[in-house]
Amino acid sequence: MLQVFHGRRASLSERIHRKMQRDGVTIRGHKLWTDEEIKILRENPNDRQAAQQKLPHRTAKAIEFKRGELGLAKPIHFWTAAEISKLRRMYPRSPQEEICAAFPHSTWINIRQAARYHGFRRERRAYKPTGHAVIDQIREKCHEIKWSMADLDREARTKTYFKRQGWYGKRINYKAVGRALEALEGQMTIKWPDECDDRSIRIA
Repeated sequence: MLQVFHGRRASLSERIHRKMQRDGVTIRGHKLWTDEEIKILRENPNDRQAAQQKLPHRTAKAIEFKRGELGLAKPIHFWTAAEISKLRRMYPRSPQEEICAAFPHSTWINIRQAARYHGFRRERRAYKPTGHAVIDQIREKCHEIKWSMADLDREARTKTYFKRQGWYGKRINYKAVGRALEALEGQMTIKWPDECDDRSIRIA
């Protein structure tokens, strides 16, 4: 019985193959690759743009997939539902090295693209201390409300002062600090040496 089943499958596959060759399209309606098209890909193994220009009727995705089949490029990996589920669990908090090890078929760039496509986001890490109390508390507040330094610059109208760490090796720009406090709805207080040892910068 098993031999009959396999025989029928082989016969069906052969009929499908003959039909595809006769019609020039796959069972999904895609045009079959000709020997001439494959020759063009082999003549341009490292130049995808040249191949695309010579095969304008083929999409970039189709060309890349065929290049992978021919061994001219790394085969395209199609993410499975199990891999997407695993990525959802790992992507927010796991270290980059651990995530890459879990998905060896893809580069970090490809993994990030897959995560972005499915709406996964990395949790922001706390900002490293700068040694400046006012700057550190501003950055702590931004981390708490999930603002990036670019977000702060945009809201405080400070150009790229916080994003590019404009205080590094220089005096603090208190005009930029004032604008940041205003954007964060915080306030600055003064502490004199003979007063109690409270934090001098408070952000609501």
